[in-house]
Amino acid sequence: MTAASIFLLILWFGAHGFIIAVAFRLPGYRIGLVASAFMLAMLFLLKPYTYDLKKYSIYFDTGFIETQGWKSPDGDIDFQLYQKDTTGDPFMGAYEYGFRKLAHLTHELLPSGALMPRIDPDYGDLKQRGPPRSDAAIIFIAIVGFGLLLSGVGLFSQRQPSAVVAENARWLLVSVVILGSIFFVLGSQNTLRQFLGFSLVLNAMALASLRKYVLMLAILIASGLFHRWAPILGSILVGIVLVSEMALAKGSLREVRAFRPSHFEMLMFAFGCFLAIGIKLIAVFGLFNLDIPFVGELKPYLIKEEDHFALERLTVLKKAVLLGLLFLVSEVIVGKTNDLEFNKFRTLRRMSFLFIIPLALYSEVFSRVLVIFWLSELLFIIWALSSNQLRSRLAGAAVFCAYGIAPNAINVIIGPNWLYGF
Repeated sequence: MTAASIFLLILWFGAHGFIIAVAFRLPGYRIGLVASAFMLAMLFLLKPYTYDLKKYSIYFDTGFIETQGWKSPDGDIDFQLYQKDTTGDPFMGAYEYGFRKLAHLTHELLPSGALMPRIDPDYGDLKQRGPPRSDAAIIFIAIVGFGLLLSGVGLFSQRQPSAVVAENARWLLVSVVILGSIFFVLGSQNTLRQFLGFSLVLNAMALASLRKYVLMLAILIASGLFHRWAPILGSILVGIVLVSEMALAKGSLREVRAFRPSHFEMLMFAFGCFLAIGIKLIAVFGLFNLDIPFVGELKPYLIKEEDHFALERLTVLKKAVLLGLLFLVSEVIVGKTNDLEFNKFRTLRRMSFLFIIPLALYSEVFSRVLVIFWLSELLFIIWALSSNQLRSRLAGAAVFCAYGIAPNAINVIIGPNWLYGF
């Protein structure tokens, strides 16, 4: 591991560590939030292009999707795609319509190439190597996604504004939690299309809570312009929100205990089991070979299951166990709560977790439906840290800090070579 990579990790860990001061409401915790925001911003500007950022950067620069690799006839900087990848018109390809148009727009309006030196994951220096970088486009998408997430939190807070915006540092706290979340770091630095699509989904969830169903449906449909599966998985999240609102209306959220699941929560677990069985039946009877929308797309994920090994990828069992342990520990820390607004988000998180766990039977499917839990987790952390109850704030800080040491986040920040070094 290079000194530069260690520096990036210090920024990442340090930004998460300051949240402990927020949990205990220590003197000067607002300064800690400012420091966290600064450290996270610096991190995202300096970190290397890891995983899909390279592929997307090439697309923003050329309008073509790199599948065959690239060549550099005249040294490190010179870059050429193979002819097979440059057939047809630029900014067409397999990506969703909205993302293609957004990419084309950034290509036309924003400066191309590198805007600032970035750390190389292999050498630890600031020399640019490999394909061209599209810093402006990457930063623009991160800002758009960040704005959409802020908008979603703001819409959720309309039901009880004091829960989020009472203190002058509240929106700074929300910003730090968003920037340091698993959803943001994996999305803005890897899965850009999913990031934009599900950032819109968060707004649809909030609109469902506000009973603005027409606008909710419009935004849910719009999310499909950036990621094909966003409206499908987003509908599940919207459904979970509506179920939590039903529970709130029926008085089921007046008191929530750690190991006392409600009927609504068990309903979501049953739905997850039903879906897991349905996927198995699709595989057994070969239904993904039929021309059925979305069903056929399951085939690569079902046959891929552990067909290749990568040291940096946790197995589905490890993912499920680690998530389960963190979930249980945080629930124990929270204990019994009677804050209706916080209980709504706590219940939303519990229902999301119970829904996705049965899908751990399928490694690749589970890795992708985790976005449902990441969004719920983001809301849980924000409202937990905003709570007047110390135990709730400690639980929010524990979850936030735990994700700060998540291997998948570290891989995206500095690249996977640190693991291979062992």
